[in-house]
Amino acid sequence: MEGDGAFEALVSINHRWLGRYARLHPSFVVEPALLEQNSLWMNAFFQKSRMTTSAASTQAKVLVKKHRETVMERLRCAPLPHSESPFSTSVVDPMAALMFACSSDRCPHDNLVERLCYCLY
Repeated sequence: MEGDGAFEALVSINHRWLGRYARLHPSFVVEPALLEQNSLWMNAFFQKSRMTTSAASTQAKVLVKKHRETVMERLRCAPLPHSESPFSTSVVDPMAALMFACSSDRCPHDNLVERLCYCLY
C-alpha cells in the first residue's frame, strides 16, 4: 500500500486538513500523534470523516473533539476495535477512502479526491 503513492497522498491530505484547521483555530495544536501512521487519526473512521468534512466547518470541530474523546476512551478501556471503528489503529485502505469520498454527495474536497485518483492511477 505504501509503495504506490496512495498512502503518501492520504498523508498529504491529512497534513493539509490539519494545517487548514490549525489556521482557523489558533488554540489548536497539531500533536505528533495526529501525524503518525498507526494513529487513531489515520484510521478508516477518521480518514473518511475528514474526506467528507471541510476543515472550516463546525463539524470539523466536532470531529477533532471526537478524536480526543476516542483517545481518552481507548486509554481507559482498550477495547478490541474493528477496522471501521474510531478506536482502530489500522491505517485506512486508500482505495476504500477514495470510494467512500466519491460516493458521498457531501464531499467538499473535490480537489483532494482528484489528487488521490491521480496517485492511484
